[in-house]
Amino acid sequence: MENSTKSSGLLLGTLIGGAIGAASAFLLAPKSGAKLREDIANKYHVINDRMQQMATNVGDKTQDIANSVSEQSTKLTDKVSEIRGNVTDKAIDVKDKFTEKTNEVKNNVVNAWQDSKAEVKREADSHRQPFSS
Repeated sequence: MENSTKSSGLLLGTLIGGAIGAASAFLLAPKSGAKLREDIANKYHVINDRMQQMATNVGDKTQDIANSVSEQSTKLTDKVSEIRGNVTDKAIDVKDKFTEKTNEVKNNVVNAWQDSKAEVKREADSHRQPFSS
């Protein structure tokens, strides 16, 4: 975009310089008043047409850049939404796996505790001596 700005400035400078040079040449050339006015009017129309053409080109370029920025912005927004969705999905998966593993560990601890309790009871029952009277 910087090169485009430099090119536009160079073109504008060239047109203005050309206009000044042409006006100087017309004013210093030995011509009749009517012929001089006609030449100035013709050059004015040529320069005016070029300026309008340049303004149209700048407008078109500006519109192209605006469209490009809008398109890139939409793509970026879509990508961010996609990434956010992926992160959310991963977080849900991690939470579900964590819950599953937590429940598995809890069940293992409860089962081990119940097994230990049953074993202690069996051991206690096997060492129990009947009361003698």
